[in-house]
Amino acid sequence: MLAMESYYQTILNLIAQSPNSDSLFQSFLRLLTESTGCDSAVFLITDLNSLGDSHSNYIYNVPVEHQNIYESYYDQIDKANETISTCRQDLIFVQDLPEALTSREVEADFMEPNGYKGRAAFAFPRSNNYVTNLYLCRDGDFSENDKQMLVRSTHSIRLTVQEILNNERRKNFARSLLNATGSLGGLLGYVVVDDKMNVIDMDSDLVFLFVKKQMKIENKKVHIYEPGLAKIIDISARFGASLSYPAPDSQYTYEIAAAPTSQLKGLFPWEMPPNGLVIAVYDCHRCVIHLKKLMDCYGLTRAEAETALHFSKKPHNKLLASELSKAPETVRTHVKRAMQKMGVHSQSELVRLVLTITMP
Repeated sequence: MLAMESYYQTILNLIAQSPNSDSLFQSFLRLLTESTGCDSAVFLITDLNSLGDSHSNYIYNVPVEHQNIYESYYDQIDKANETISTCRQDLIFVQDLPEALTSREVEADFMEPNGYKGRAAFAFPRSNNYVTNLYLCRDGDFSENDKQMLVRSTHSIRLTVQEILNNERRKNFARSLLNATGSLGGLLGYVVVDDKMNVIDMDSDLVFLFVKKQMKIENKKVHIYEPGLAKIIDISARFGASLSYPAPDSQYTYEIAAAPTSQLKGLFPWEMPPNGLVIAVYDCHRCVIHLKKLMDCYGLTRAEAETALHFSKKPHNKLLASELSKAPETVRTHVKRAMQKMGVHSQSELVRLVLTITMP
């Protein structure tokens, strides 16, 4: 088996280049299956309020005949998903479950996706009454060494799944918010609040760095500083209207939009907290969206991200230092750190990766 940690960065690179969620999950499941010596993998999202009725699933390397059987038994599979989701462990080996849970009757209800006996199940926290589980399947039980390897990799695997889900959710939110608010696009981030401005859910607190003169989050509550923005949000909440407000700072002009979650269409139920108000921040001219992508996906500081973006257009340290009014040594340091964080080994690789990320 190969180490899993490097695959987390591989998936982050794919996310940064904005492929669709299907290809992301397929890439991740393929890498995970191969690295763990398994035969197939399945990712399921189950609605606990409507067992057998609402699903989202991603399948890798499952034979068609087993896919057909698998999809015909969603209601029974849901029961197994719910059982696994209540276990205290993050990683469950089905072979180690009590005999009562793996009896012939239970096993007949839960049709394995590929007919194999060995299954490892990753259980994720519930979200709006939904359960998410990841299954790895193989022909035969997991050895003690295999178990230890998976246990060591659990954190990395769970982080990767969460990154993919967040990426999918963010894209769906961006599309739905665009339709609801009529914004020009360039979503930087959003927060969902209740009628008391308590935070229900949020995309990234990084977004509030760009509009700190207008609003901020403190003690899980959104605080508004500008009366005009407060009025817009109040009208949106009381009358169900989608409204926007300009938010200029020293460099750019952003747009803050507010819309009730009831107006967000095309979202899965687990992506939309009920009875909330979405406050979104847009970079209408897309001046910052690429900076945020580099900062979110690769952990670059704003200075490193700005330098990497400028360097991709003008890969010359001295010229860039003059343009950015920085010392050449500072530019070299930012470029070097960006290369390290983005996992590239040459300046030409850095330029290619940044250009790929920032392509429209």
